[in-house]
Amino acid sequence: MNPVPSHLVATEPVAEVGCKSPNSRKLPPRVLDVGEAGEACDPYLYVPESSHKSKYVALSYCWGEDTGAFVTTTNSNLQERRAGISLQSLPTALREAVYLTRRLGIRYLWIDALCIIQGDEADWTSNAARMDEIYGNATLTIAAASAASCGQGTLQERLLSHRYLSVGTEYMTWQCPTQTEARQPGFSEGESPSGQFSLRTYHLFSSLGDPFGLWCRVVIDYSSRYLTNEGDKLAALSGVAKVIHTHTGDQYLAGLWRKNILQMLLWQ
Repeated sequence: MNPVPSHLVATEPVAEVGCKSPNSRKLPPRVLDVGEAGEACDPYLYVPESSHKSKYVALSYCWGEDTGAFVTTTNSNLQERRAGISLQSLPTALREAVYLTRRLGIRYLWIDALCIIQGDEADWTSNAARMDEIYGNATLTIAAASAASCGQGTLQERLLSHRYLSVGTEYMTWQCPTQTEARQPGFSEGESPSGQFSLRTYHLFSSLGDPFGLWCRVVIDYSSRYLTNEGDKLAALSGVAKVIHTHTGDQYLAGLWRKNILQMLLWQ
């Protein structure tokens, strides 16, 4: 995520009329405390009490292929991360997310690489099972959409988020359940750009009138995306599956649904 060009910085907050607020502000098991607006301190990994509720931002991005050089939290450096994380050690996308979260006046930021213990299967599984809560309870999800290694997140992050802001070098797009706006040079306010800058119109919380049709569209979209770890395929959509199960009561069978399993077995 490169610094947002001056011509894209909004003079007023993006309209939130009709955009549903999260039902809960319960913090995830770990978040980054980025400090107050205007502070220049390094963030640190914060483990909140179970009763601690507050606004927080979630980051959506793609790790890219060079995962070995990526800054992560592991069991060996967990205490070090709780003491502080040098901003200069973070990739540009993560560093800019810290700056933007501060500018929004929000203190906490969730980033999977730093808030989930990498290499710890139990911790990863526990967090994967609550992705619907992590993204669904976030005040805002920021998507880093500029650099090749941060071009696109996993699909469920967009679908589960109530407010989604995609930031690129030449454009910004905003999506909530009732509103989509794009700001790009050459386009007037309210006019949406086309091609790679267009934002898909379906949203999980406004598309559950046809949950299985939604699931088919999700799988088609998801199948075209790059996933850093191919073994994460089912887990990467677990949050979406959890919401559909809650809405329909149907049984989820490793990517299929019992009520229309014959139709879904015809996929190719």
